[in-house]
Amino acid sequence: MNSPETIFYIIIGILVLNFVKDKVLDNLNASRFDSDLPTELENIYDESEYQKSQNYKSTNFKLSLFSSIFSFFITLSFLIFGGFKFVDDLARSFSNSSIIMALLFFGIISIGNTIISIPFSYYK
Repeated sequence: MNSPETIFYIIIGILVLNFVKDKVLDNLNASRFDSDLPTELENIYDESEYQKSQNYKSTNFKLSLFSSIFSFFITLSFLIFGGFKFVDDLARSFSNSSIIMALLFFGIISIGNTIISIPFSYYK
């Protein structure tokens, strides 16, 4: 029952469920971006500024949605196709020290994540 394959599928399931939950909640929040200025704020906040703010939120939401979907599929692909094992083997090839291996592993993952996120950061 506690085979590595079962644990692997549980991890995949948790990632997928968490992603779906987050996207559903994000979409619920985004559905309010086209709402009018609340009456309580009419004397405090300018209508045109409010609309600009809502448009900005909407645009950022779309970019964030695309970025998170892309990141999710990269993470899933990395898990399914053994990317973490490859990075672990690479880190182990440089040192036998567990501390250095851990630092190299997370450093490689961090550098890869940074490289992947550069286009999204630039566009934003």
